[in-house]
Amino acid sequence: MKAQAFYTLFRKHFNPKRSKKVAWAYPGTGKNVTQKQFTKVIDDVILNMSKEAGYHNLKEVDVGNRRPDYKWENENDEIFIEHENIFDTVFENEVPNLLNCDGSLRVLISEITSEEKRTKLRNYVLEKLKERKSGKNFEFLSVLGTDTLMNDYNAWEAYSYAPAFEERKMI
Repeated sequence: MKAQAFYTLFRKHFNPKRSKKVAWAYPGTGKNVTQKQFTKVIDDVILNMSKEAGYHNLKEVDVGNRRPDYKWENENDEIFIEHENIFDTVFENEVPNLLNCDGSLRVLISEITSEEKRTKLRNYVLEKLKERKSGKNFEFLSVLGTDTLMNDYNAWEAYSYAPAFEERKMI
């Protein structure tokens, strides 16, 4: 699966008309959803996406000395996904986890709502990818919540990084 297809599927499933859990998180009442509750929403979305895409979804699988949140697999492909809603741990855990996995697509999903923090993360991902000198070709996808995410389920940005590791904003 390519980054664009994953992001399109994510946008389709992260929708209150499609998911009861997303609908619960976005009732239009200004509900404050905790990080733990939001993680359960993401879990549900990821599971439903994997089913539709024809992948077997494994949660927290050991990969070497790493443990990514999700591993999707089918007979032809592996995709690794990390979800994190705490900004500092993205640098310490999630990005290194994904870079040490071997799938054709590695996906970081995070609700980093500050533009400054999103830019810092995007620059960090690009820098780490450019440092890689070997390994299989893969795509890296960052799906980042924007400052209005807690009020608008559509408030996501995505950036794909291909083997040339140039950043492209996705629509």
